Amino acid sequence: MLMSAVVDPSSFDKDYFEDPSYEQNAQIFLRGVLANGLLIVDSDGILKDLLINNIKSLSLKYGERFVIIIAELLKNKRHKIVNLDSFGYKKNVDTILQAYEIRKNCKADSFIVSIKSFHFFESNNFADPAITPLSNYIYSDFEKKRRWFFEELPSIDNLKKTEIEDIIIRIIKYSKWLRFYDKQIGSGDRTSFFRKGIEYILSLWEKNGILIKDCIGEVEIISCVKSSDRIKKIKSDLLVPLKSKFSFHFTLRLKEDKSDIFHARFLETQHAIVLFERGFDLFKNDGNSFRRNFLKLENTAFNHLNECRNLKDIAVEK
Repeated sequence: MLMSAVVDPSSFDKDYFEDPSYEQNAQIFLRGVLANGLLIVDSDGILKDLLINNIKSLSLKYGERFVIIIAELLKNKRHKIVNLDSFGYKKNVDTILQAYEIRKNCKADSFIVSIKSFHFFESNNFADPAITPLSNYIYSDFEKKRRWFFEELPSIDNLKKTEIEDIIIRIIKYSKWLRFYDKQIGSGDRTSFFRKGIEYILSLWEKNGILIKDCIGEVEIISCVKSSDRIKKIKSDLLVPLKSKFSFHFTLRLKEDKSDIFHARFLETQHAIVLFERGFDLFKNDGNSFRRNFLKLENTAFNHLNECRNLKDIAVEK
């Protein structure tokens, strides 16, 4: 789903761009990050600043288009650049080695490097298949996998459980909060099934979340409801069991949707909006195998989800 990479800032040194194919590789990489990727940097953002400075120093022939792409990456609503809280930049250590340590610490999918850095790692026997020279990015395993997630992802019932787990982890791994939007939670009759699906996602977040401190993360569940009896059922069958199982901070927000705009089911994180075509009732009646459900990145739904959150709240007693 989301592919993560750490970038060696020197891979964007202007001298490399004398080769037109290098510019093509660099552009495809950054546009791929915009589509379904993340850049991981140190907590101080020094790696990010070095990368941006190198891009801004490119000649006019290439620089302008890359500055535009970087501006898109830096937009607040995209959050495509992740500061790794646990890794501060050290002034007395080579930048390339610090970047590599970040890659190892967070198990990012790839470490994108200059050809000079690639030869450095080769000569020092760094046997890490994740090290990818930007000059050959188009043919990398990272790009193949990124395109598969973005263009060819099948329904989850056609995947192995380990593959489904990997997809969910990629969505939530670097987020400090999660928002579940599902109108059926408030109007359907399978509350315990919705809970089981949400529990599955939260269990993966609890185990694999990089940025949640002591498993304290923010969870919002947003739905619609028409009767007070339904509110009681949602609290007793969904909210109370979730609170007893996890140490996250939960907020249940029930909405009045007179304009009938709240329909599609989404999981929103700091870095992505993912459509769950059949919502969070993920499992078949056997409680083990997955129902047919297509997952798709829908970052264009950002404004729509803002509208849903701004619908009138129905009071929920604590």
